[in-house]
Amino acid sequence: MLLVTSAVAAQAPALLPLPQAGEYRSQTVSHGDAGNGGGEGAFNAESLLTWRFVGDPRISPDGTRIVYVQASVNRERDSYDRDLWIAEQGSPARQLTAGTHDDDAPRWSPDGRRLAFASTHSGKRQLHVQEFPGGEPWQLTVDADGVGAFAWSPDGKRIAFVSRREGDTGGQVYLVPVDGGEAERVTDMPLGVSDLKWL
Repeated sequence: MLLVTSAVAAQAPALLPLPQAGEYRSQTVSHGDAGNGGGEGAFNAESLLTWRFVGDPRISPDGTRIVYVQASVNRERDSYDRDLWIAEQGSPARQLTAGTHDDDAPRWSPDGRRLAFASTHSGKRQLHVQEFPGGEPWQLTVDADGVGAFAWSPDGKRIAFVSRREGDTGGQVYLVPVDGGEAERVTDMPLGVSDLKWL
């Protein structure tokens, strides 16, 4: 069973929000040189551009892996680049995805053998899935306006996601088989859907 949250306005929710205050936990900074005019260790606007921010940690069902989002400032885009990193038991963290696009919202399948995440690699925010260990990610959705919230089904065979397709009144929930097939719309909410979860 799916529990959905209706949007409060008759429009699709923003699908590509920038990190908000408190979304990422920043590193500890020494303030000893804060007033030295930008020398080594200075805490100023320029130093913020070199920081890395981490958030949305997700532990695998067996407890042996943790995936998280690392964000860094992209000066040219005046925005953030978000990549996925993974830390496995007994090994240092390593980068899982890379590029000047955004990869975020990692979610483990119920059995821990697959990881779903959202990526703007192809332009709009789309769902991707990767096998573990050692698989290459594949793009699961090709929605013209991108996708919003998503969640694995309890059996790990489907993913429910929010998208606004042609003719939809706001974002609606679609179900797509992870191993291939067309997505099926399962809601018709007049004000649209902003979030969802499986019960």
